[in-house]
Amino acid sequence: MIKLVDLLREMIEDLEVPQDAYTGKVYSNSPNTWTHVSKHDGVIEDIKKKRKWISRDEDLAHFVYGTDHLKGKRFSLSKDNKSSIYMKKGALYISEPSDKYPIKWLVTTDLPDDAFQPNINGGNTDTLEKSHDIGVLKPQHRDIKNFKFYKYNTTDKKWYEFNIDKIKV
Repeated sequence: MIKLVDLLREMIEDLEVPQDAYTGKVYSNSPNTWTHVSKHDGVIEDIKKKRKWISRDEDLAHFVYGTDHLKGKRFSLSKDNKSSIYMKKGALYISEPSDKYPIKWLVTTDLPDDAFQPNINGGNTDTLEKSHDIGVLKPQHRDIKNFKFYKYNTTDKKWYEFNIDKIKV
């Protein structure tokens, strides 16, 4: 029988990345790399378990492509793909780790721009320029093989790549 104490301990313990999972590569910003940062272990755990990157509340069957549904409307409170995972092209999305933002995970991809639906604040846009280079990944590009994973080292302030297949969740 599982004890409540054991369940709570498991929930608050940090996700460990074993030493042999690290590839030796350090993240370096690139203008064509898309990024997403998180402080939550659940992001890495979900991707590992599902083998795809799908947000907990996201239903890919209802993914909204483009902006045609907004044409002719003078004012719209559209919340297209509001549960999708946002990524930023060419810079860290949302910020650098700090005491105020204790971010520890970085997920990147070098997929082309057309793999993303430009979107900002839950609303699709026509271009990445209008969305400030922020987009949501289209469903057909969510496979785990499209991503690289990094963990932040608070000592030297660098992101170290790891093989997600070598971690236990």
